[in-house]
Amino acid sequence: MNLKTGMPQDRRCASDWTTGPKLVMPGPLGGHNWQPMSYSPRTGLVYIPAQEAAACWRRTTTPYSPRTGVWNLGTQPLALPEDPKQLQPVIDSYKGRLVAWDPVTQKQVWSQE
Repeated sequence: MNLKTGMPQDRRCASDWTTGPKLVMPGPLGGHNWQPMSYSPRTGLVYIPAQEAAACWRRTTTPYSPRTGVWNLGTQPLALPEDPKQLQPVIDSYKGRLVAWDPVTQKQVWSQE
């Protein structure tokens, strides 16, 4: 993440899982939890249910063929790494939080896990 612009930075080495499994965040579930966010006119804040959930991605071993009723990503998401050193960050990454966001200043006011 570019801290000055707030935009994601493309890191080819981090996103290329064709040579081996890669730990990525956010995973396929995204960074927003399933509950809707809300806005309070009283506080002027947006309340965002956020989640931190990494995933380990690896290249699929079978030819890609789209199927009905499943995610068609052309890869194998949520593959657990064989190396315990890589597995622990996946386990530790599953966290949820409520974030209070100021849409005017574009800054987090508070956060609670």
